[in-house]
Amino acid sequence: MANTKAAPKTVELTKTAFIILILLAAGGLYLVYSLSKDSVKPAGIPGGEEKIVKLGDVVVVDFVSRLPDKKIVDTSYVEVAKAEGIYDPERIYRPITFTVGDGEILEGIEAGVVGMAEGESRVITVTPETGFGDYNPELLQVTPKLYPIDRVSPISLERFRTVVSSEPVPNTTVVDPNIPWPMFVINVSNDTVFLRYDPEEDSTFQSLLGTASVAAVTEDRVWIEEHPVNGSIISTAAGPASVFTLNETALLLDYNHPLAGKTLHYELKVEGIVKTNATA
Repeated sequence: MANTKAAPKTVELTKTAFIILILLAAGGLYLVYSLSKDSVKPAGIPGGEEKIVKLGDVVVVDFVSRLPDKKIVDTSYVEVAKAEGIYDPERIYRPITFTVGDGEILEGIEAGVVGMAEGESRVITVTPETGFGDYNPELLQVTPKLYPIDRVSPISLERFRTVVSSEPVPNTTVVDPNIPWPMFVINVSNDTVFLRYDPEEDSTFQSLLGTASVAAVTEDRVWIEEHPVNGSIISTAAGPASVFTLNETALLLDYNHPLAGKTLHYELKVEGIVKTNATA
């Protein structure tokens, strides 16, 4: 009888041990899964490490910039530019590429992309201090809208030959590709050629400020009137400037950047990161 009772006890202990072993095995598998899950590395990235923007990296970034009223002022997306009516056919729309920390781009954008992952999008605020600077009234210049130029212009014989590609002959009309009207050769004296401008009144031409016209022609003066497009940007010896009509007799040249003094909101997307720093 004793042997008969002992057998069931042995069987019962075996079942308990088996259950314990199953539980231990399941726990081990879960532990392995958890560890392996935490160590899963993004596909397609060398070494399996996620790319994060750091100083010294070359980054490729798409952007949309807006004013606080949501108006879009610039973008790298051609579709957005066309939809917003700011498309420039002479511009190539593509992501901007720059080295973070080299000062190639606005300070606010450089700081904003640091820490972003490849493919990540982020909205950042760029203030005047980290963007296009504060508006400076000292960068305003008033210039006349109507002004005279001398009708008779002396130039050197050497320059005449270079520009006109011929010898000057008194009492003949010549053309200088840099002058918008014919010139009459009055005479030549001591290697100097005396030319007279002969424009037609009310004729128009392209000037440094935009479109201009000949308002009047007198014996010794040609009067020029400027007709720029308000807000147009021109190139001057002092740098780019925006032109505005101040009144009937004067124009205003604004050498501030058009976005100076403005806070902008940039929608950025990091399209690519090139790790140039081996320790990055």
